This record gives sequence, structure tokens and C-alpha cells, in this order.
Amino acid sequence: MAAARSRWCWVTTVVDGYVPIRWLDAVVPFRSAYRPLWLGLGAVALDLLAAVLVTSLLRARLGHRAWRAVHWLAYGCWPVAFAHGLGTGSDPGRAWMLAVDVAAAGAVLAAGWWRLGIAPGRAAAAVAPHSGAVAGRTGPVAEYPEEVATRGHGR
Repeated sequence: MAAARSRWCWVTTVVDGYVPIRWLDAVVPFRSAYRPLWLGLGAVALDLLAAVLVTSLLRARLGHRAWRAVHWLAYGCWPVAFAHGLGTGSDPGRAWMLAVDVAAAGAVLAAGWWRLGIAPGRAAAAVAPHSGAVAGRTGPVAEYPEEVATRGHGR
């Protein structure tokens, strides 16, 4: 939902004409005459998101390692887009926008905390010996590590 909102904000900002932002300014970072730092961060975030999208569409041709390497950029995309949102637009200084920013940052920090296994209960979960199961995950598991290594991950 946030990506769709961001896409439409990008399109309407360029088409609107309220500020002098050209199409090229939206994709080439730090060249806009209007708030170059903040719009440059938005262009960087858009470019990172585009790289993730394109590699997802080409995943079968790229192989897992190349795809995964590019997908690590997704972790960098959000903070760059967040900084862009803090510094540009007509509402960054308003109390309601600050509340939205704090809520979004809190949600992302909580998700990262959970993802890294720092959350209470998650870190204490142990891998069952010889089961191949990973704590907190369900589904079919391999009995032997070599089965995992050969399931399309080494293209």
C-alpha cells in the first residue's frame, strides 16, 4: 500500500506543476532545482525500488544469488524513502504527520526486531535436534542439510 501511495504521489507531483519537478528529476538523484537533497533521496529510493522490482521480474534468468544480492537493497530503500518524506512535502512539520512518521518508524523497528530474532520468545525458541526445523517456521523440511543446499539455491 505504501509503495502504491508513493508511486501515485510521484506521478501527481511531476504532473501537477505546483513545484518545478521534471520527470528526469524524479529518477536521477540530486539534480532537481527544488529541494535537491530531499528530492534526491526520493529518487534514490525510487531507483532502489525499481531495481528490486525489475530483478523480481527477471528472477528466473538471474539466479538466486544475483536476485538476493539486489534484494538486500530493499532494506536500504525504506530508510531513504522515510528521510525523503521527513524533508519534503507540505506536511512534514505538522503534528499529525509527525505522528504518522513515528508510527511508521515504530512499526518498521518492531518488524526488524522480530525479523532479527530479538523479540521475547522468538530468541528463546531453539532448533529441534535432527529435525531440520527452523524455530517459528512451518512446512516441509529437509532431513539432511545437503537437500537444502541443492533446492535451486546455487544457480
